[in-house]
Amino acid sequence: MNCNPTIGLTRLNKVRKRAGAIAATATQFNLDYILDERAKELLEE
Repeated sequence: MNCNPTIGLTRLNKVRKRAGAIAATATQFNLDYILDERAKELLEE
């Protein structure tokens, strides 16, 4: 699997924009950030 952080950040920010949240930056975007976002999504369901 090829990992491209730019694509991941773009996709994350699309979801955050739909939710009315502030866009993430490249310096924030790492595995911990992704897992934290996932946890937030699961709590809302």
